Amino acid sequence: MSENQEYVPQMRHFQALFTRYRDDTDRLAVLQSRVGLQRVAPSDTTPFPAESALQMSEWLHAAGDPHAFAWLAGQLDMGAGDGLVYYLRAHDTLQAALDELARLAPVLFPDGSFRWASDGHQLTMVLVPVLRPERLGRRQRYESILVWLVRVLDYICGVRLPVLHAEVMTEGAGDPATLAALLGVTPRMGATTFSLTYAADVLKLHLPGASEALRQTIRPMYERELTQMLEHTSAVRRVAGWLAALPDLGGAGLDSAAAALAMGASTLRRQLAAEGCRFSTLLAAHRARLALDAVLCTDEKAERLALRMGYADRSSFERGFCDRFGVRPAQVRRAAQELIGARRCGDWGAPQAWPRHSPKLDWLRQVLAEGGAGPALVCEAFASDPVLQLRLLGLCGEPVHGARESAVIDSDLLARMPRASVQQAVESSLSAEAPTAEALYAWRCGALAARAVGLLAPPLAPDDAAALRLAAFAHNLGRLAAPAAAGRTVDGIDATWLLLATWHVPPAILGWLRERHAPASAAGEALALAVAWAEAVLAGAETTARSAVESQIAARASAQVCAELAAIARSVVD
Repeated sequence: MSENQEYVPQMRHFQALFTRYRDDTDRLAVLQSRVGLQRVAPSDTTPFPAESALQMSEWLHAAGDPHAFAWLAGQLDMGAGDGLVYYLRAHDTLQAALDELARLAPVLFPDGSFRWASDGHQLTMVLVPVLRPERLGRRQRYESILVWLVRVLDYICGVRLPVLHAEVMTEGAGDPATLAALLGVTPRMGATTFSLTYAADVLKLHLPGASEALRQTIRPMYERELTQMLEHTSAVRRVAGWLAALPDLGGAGLDSAAAALAMGASTLRRQLAAEGCRFSTLLAAHRARLALDAVLCTDEKAERLALRMGYADRSSFERGFCDRFGVRPAQVRRAAQELIGARRCGDWGAPQAWPRHSPKLDWLRQVLAEGGAGPALVCEAFASDPVLQLRLLGLCGEPVHGARESAVIDSDLLARMPRASVQQAVESSLSAEAPTAEALYAWRCGALAARAVGLLAPPLAPDDAAALRLAAFAHNLGRLAAPAAAGRTVDGIDATWLLLATWHVPPAILGWLRERHAPASAAGEALALAVAWAEAVLAGAETTARSAVESQIAARASAQVCAELAAIARSVVD
């Protein structure tokens, strides 16, 4: 898998949408304002942020066009893509072309895997997204790849190859008839992989464009890309890619991982240690992310989840989940259902789905695009936008980025992160909408709580001060993500907890946010006091609630801390 773990398309690939929606100006206006769709020339190679593409496909799905991207794949020029189709067509047989396609899969499908096999009767090709495969947008992307693959095979063979069977992972509001028209066969929906099945004898087909000279001309370019990718793929990311491709984690272990990566267990252990990681850390992080996503976004039973996650039984799974997140899976699922209204909550956790405000987001986007800012300078910008810090921490906690669940963004951490991931976090947070009064209040309240906890943490929880500032700032983001649930909790879980859980922020921050409602630790107490004080100050003049919380603070902090808080309150009122 590639270092950035993401395929970045180009704006020109989406130009057919202007034709598809030419009579639906409202829909086009949304696509242009919300995700940045623009008209460009066919030769324009301007990249289109991967996150924006995923959000666009998810929005179109919700708007009643679930297979828009599959349709787009049917419109693409077969000559596009750096000569890939011509290169495949230059091979002698379809089997030789498929062998090369599988070899180049890390370059072509950096966020997934491709393989093919034949039993002598049938040829089966399998595609699996491995970077957040549970996400609807990711599955829609691979649905479109399946349509593209059918077209590629027909093109390089010079004839229409009948598809015997097809399977897609997408389901729900999908339309099998629409996919049948694109694939040539009605697919089975809701499968565990994307696959195409043909008669095995097509492997022997001689390709009409076979040309040794053309192959030798184009091959070096792909060889360089593949070599460069493999050289920069760390042991951590190779293991993470292997874990992500497993249908379940029942057999996941150091020995099986080493065997799959063609090395000895001691060698793999040594390589991981050199990168500051252990196999058990990667497995635990991957298991936790999958479990939380399944609990939040599916109705899968706990017994089935336990087996798929590699636990011996339901009790072991629930104990492991609770040890990591401080709450039982059933409580999380119940909270998601009651606070959001449905377990399959769509893209409500995406930044562009809720109003926000950031003073340096546009500047940060520009310097990242120009490549003129080092980690230290970017770190300063992140310090002015704690929401971006939290989103990036979620990426840092994922196995593909080393599973280092740091609670503070620093220059060293930014230097380790793939640049594309940092860019993705920024691009996905941009919004053309002006901040609403609700968003500005949330920002002010969060900023005020962060200043307060910065004073309270040193005497109460000095080791957690920096991370507590992030938690304090984030404490009321849920009111923007799910306004109807503002102020409500279910089993101590509120919409903010659910929002940050979908971003996979470090478990410690999630724990403190739960403790805000019932403090059970020094860190939780510091956060609860800071939040209560900030909300009381923004409520206006002196109130009984403010006097009560300031009395609690006075009993736990020095007179100097109380004086500094009073000065901050006066500056807010003034």
